[in-house]
Amino acid sequence: MLGKVSRKEFGFSELTFTDELGENCAIQTVNDIKHLLDESKPRSIVLGLKEPHCYALKEYADKIGIKSEPNEMGIVEFNLPKGININSTIRLNEEQVKGLIVRLEQWLENDDFTDE
Repeated sequence: MLGKVSRKEFGFSELTFTDELGENCAIQTVNDIKHLLDESKPRSIVLGLKEPHCYALKEYADKIGIKSEPNEMGIVEFNLPKGININSTIRLNEEQVKGLIVRLEQWLENDDFTDE
């Protein structure tokens, strides 16, 4: 089974795991106040990277003043300047999660996605 489950603030659960490239990822339940007040409102999950990394091709890094040595593929890793954040998660409601499950099952069975 994938990952490790823990409890976060307000009792929300979080599944953490490492992806194929070694990135730390998470899926967390997030019940909006609307859902807590009215259970007929949809629930949501948030999924994505726990710690996003920023990369630039060497030629672009040079143009924007990033001073760092590129890796063997010519890619420079850099930190965002203080005060700059990057969104590394997506939020899905119940309907979207159900649709994603269908697409993932389709990929598992057919090694591809189709609109059939």
